[in-house]
Amino acid sequence: MRGLSDFDVRHRFVWSPIWTVSLGGKSLKDRLINGWQLASIFSIQIGRPFTPGESGNISGTLQNLDRPNAVAGCNPNDGPKTPDQWFNTACFSLLPTNTFGNAGRNVVTGPGLVNVDLSLSRIFAIRERLRLQFRAEAFNVANHPNFNFPAATQNSPSFGHIASAADPRQIQLGMKLVF
Repeated sequence: MRGLSDFDVRHRFVWSPIWTVSLGGKSLKDRLINGWQLASIFSIQIGRPFTPGESGNISGTLQNLDRPNAVAGCNPNDGPKTPDQWFNTACFSLLPTNTFGNAGRNVVTGPGLVNVDLSLSRIFAIRERLRLQFRAEAFNVANHPNFNFPAATQNSPSFGHIASAADPRQIQLGMKLVF
């Protein structure tokens, strides 16, 4: 039986612009502004696939996670795509005891990713071979919720529900002395 790879990401876009301020003037204002560097990483991608399962040893093969039965003609990816129900959970049914489920491998696509990271930095020359670098960085600067996979166990009350997300916005400051 064929199925999608666990890391199958069909569409992904990453853009990483860098802008260095260079006004070219000699005034105090120009010297304070020149040399700063603004960098960003913008990432957007569709979700990765995952496989729903059943909790327990329903097939009698000593596996902890059997696959459920798929309802014919039902596409699980036509679900509402909300954290309460990410995919159409009605597309799966509990399998009878001592049988195998017919749901395919990685038939459900999880949530995608949208992320913007920013950094602002500047290197200050102290002496000929002594420099100080200042960095301010913000990860997930838009504080966009990037959801984790929903619960994939069919005989669980949380089946299809997303209970967690990736890290929220994080900001850090740093200094590095280069000699």
